[in-house]
Amino acid sequence: MSYTTISLIKKHVIAPVTEPLSTVALIIQPSGSAWSTLSGGPLQNGSVVVASLTRDTPLSEPLTFGASQSQSAQFPIDQGSIILASDSSLGTQYIENVDYTVDYQTGAIQAISSGAISSSASVHLWYFPLTLYSEGVDYDIDYTLGNLRRLAAGTIVDSQTLQVTFMPVTQTLDDAIFAEAVSEANQFISAAVDPDEDFGADLNLQTAATYLGAAIVCRAASALSLATASDSKNASMWLALAENFRQDSATALDRFRPPRKNLTGPKSV
Repeated sequence: MSYTTISLIKKHVIAPVTEPLSTVALIIQPSGSAWSTLSGGPLQNGSVVVASLTRDTPLSEPLTFGASQSQSAQFPIDQGSIILASDSSLGTQYIENVDYTVDYQTGAIQAISSGAISSSASVHLWYFPLTLYSEGVDYDIDYTLGNLRRLAAGTIVDSQTLQVTFMPVTQTLDDAIFAEAVSEANQFISAAVDPDEDFGADLNLQTAATYLGAAIVCRAASALSLATASDSKNASMWLALAENFRQDSATALDRFRPPRKNLTGPKSV
């Protein structure tokens, strides 16, 4: 018997929407096989890039700008390591963010129209490329908790300095959580007052089940907050809201009175 639905519960509980935030760059030194915390919360699947500087001398190569940008031979590039000049003798050195911009993840270098690099100019580039590591081979990621650990069989050495970029996301209450709350609330109401499933259309039972479902969702949100973030205040707020919904559910259930069945007249013996 269904006394409430996902849509009814969602009218009372606003589920956070999963949205990627800005990309974050972090320096870590994972020790042994222990987990290192990246964000303290969920990450966008596939957004993690792990790299390190493994050279002590820069690479050098000529570049020719096309219509708008050129591409370095290797990427990602160590942040701030680029030197761009008019020739290999460093005749004229160009200034980042004045004469050109760099996407350190893709290696794309773009001339700024107001800068000193002319269209289709030939220049010379020095930079430190980063060594990329592979998920599942060199390291593991827990995307739910936002943690990383090195794998002993991989190429990352113990306590090596790593440059990690990733995209955190806001926490989410998906429809699976709401569906489970609907199921639990319906089962509770049925077992408590309607084992024969006679009163599915009763408004008090609908209200009681909806508030109970909302309480279940709020408890799940509290657990999610504790598991994916360090914000215990946020978890406490969800728990307080869950208790309010639970009390409202109990009040609605107390108001329920099964309709009296018509009595039959006395039978002659």
